[in-house]
This record gives sequence, C-alpha cells and structure tokens, in this order.
Amino acid sequence: MADVKTWDDVKPADRGNHRLKRWTLPGLLCIADAAHAMSPVGGVGVNLAVQDAVATANLLAAKLINGCRRKRTGCSSACRREFPVRMTQTMQVVVQNNIISVALKPGDRPLTAPLFARIINAVPWLQGITARFVGLGVRPSMCHSLEAANP
Repeated sequence: MADVKTWDDVKPADRGNHRLKRWTLPGLLCIADAAHAMSPVGGVGVNLAVQDAVATANLLAAKLINGCRRKRTGCSSACRREFPVRMTQTMQVVVQNNIISVALKPGDRPLTAPLFARIINAVPWLQGITARFVGLGVRPSMCHSLEAANP
C-alpha cells in the first residue's frame, strides 16, 4: 500500500483471454481456468468451467469405473472443449473492443451502440440466439456420465 499514492497507481490485473497450447500430459488434464482463463466480459467463465467438468465426466466416468487406464483419455475432453472456448473468447474480444472500450473512451460525442448491437436488439430471434450463446455457450455439454457408467 505504500506504493499507492493516487488512483493512477492502481491498475487492474491482466484478466485477458489466455489458453494453454496443450491441456493434457500423461496423468494430467487441465480444465476450466487451469486450461483457459476467461475475460470477465459476459460473465461466462463459470459456464465454461462447468461444461468442461461435465464433458470430462462424460468421457471418463465409464473408463474410471471399469478401470481403463489409457494414457490419452483426457485428450478427447480437451479437443471437444477447445472450439467452444475459442469461440467464446473471440466473442469476448469483439464485445470488449467494439462496445466496452468505445463506451469508456472520454469525449463529448453521444454514446451509440454499434450497428451489430442495434441489429441484434431490433430482431427478436437474434436476441434469442445471443441469449442462448451467453447462457449456454457454443456446443454445451449435457451430463451423460451415469448412462455411460451403467450401460
């Protein structure tokens, strides 16, 4: 605290979109923030974390119950989840660069929403798609691990 003299000395932590190049090693599978740190834009980080866990449970439940010890088991989970993570992070960057950063720029001009945001707001079915994307994400995971474990 001794180094903080004014608010100019206070900087937010770098909380950008980061992703591991490899989510797996023998005996290790990284999911959620361990594999991909998310920006707080949209508040979807927890959604992706839960979906990572569900996808992993779906792939590993039967294998763990039946004693399968294949080394590359976690790779399937990482491969399935990488596309949704990339898409979500891309959309977070679009929102950050085109809405949030524009709104935070100092100036006297009136604040207007970007064209794509105005179109989404004007078309009800586009609002539904946007809400689904934020709420469920890309390629949502549904829990099937119990069925897989007990065929």
